[in-house]
Amino acid sequence: MQPDSGPLHLHAQAEEEIREALAPYGYYRPAVTPALEKMGAVWQASYEINPGDRTPTKAVDIKVTGGFQVLASQRGYFDAQLKKGEIRIDLKNYEATVTLHFDSGVRYYLGEASQVSYALRGI
Repeated sequence: MQPDSGPLHLHAQAEEEIREALAPYGYYRPAVTPALEKMGAVWQASYEINPGDRTPTKAVDIKVTGGFQVLASQRGYFDAQLKKGEIRIDLKNYEATVTLHFDSGVRYYLGEASQVSYALRGI
C-alpha cells in the first residue's frame, strides 16, 4: 500500500472535505470531530459534525431592467442578459452580500412570415 492511499490518508483528508462540502450552503465555521478505529480487519471512521451558524446575508442588491429572462425572450427581448451576478462572502465579519443585475435589452418586434412559391418549368 502506498503512503498516500488507504484509510489513514482518507481520514486525514476527510475533515477538509467536509468543510468544503458545507461551504456552498453558507456554513463556513463547522466543528468537525473525527474518529478512526480499527475493528478487527476493518477500519471504521466516524465524524461528528456541527455546522455552526449559517452565514447571514448582510445585503441583497437586485436590479431588473425590463422583464425576466425567460419571459423576456418569449416576448422578443433576445438580448436579455445577467449583467452582474455575484455572491461575496466576508469570512472576517462572517456575512454575505448578493448582487444580481439583469437587463432585458431592446425588444425586437417580428412581423408575419410569408412564403412565396414559384414553379419553374424545364426549358
